[in-house]
Amino acid sequence: MARAPPKAAIYTGSGRSASAMAREPVAAATDLSQKMDLNFQAALAGQQDADMAQAILELTQAKTQQQASLSARAQMRKTSLFDFMG
Repeated sequence: MARAPPKAAIYTGSGRSASAMAREPVAAATDLSQKMDLNFQAALAGQQDADMAQAILELTQAKTQQQASLSARAQMRKTSLFDFMG
């Protein structure tokens, strides 16, 4: 007498077991999650690099402005109230 196949081994028309078919969406979701994570990390790295470049640019501009201000102050005539009283 023939025995019935176990439930886990019941095959669909495609020749794959039910458990194998159940694993496919999980694997697809895992792959998608990994791809999205890589895309997010790449976007984040690009943003951090852009922020770093902007910060360096702003620092350089501030240093240039400071040097120009100090240079202009050094070139001013040094007068005091006593110069006008004299």
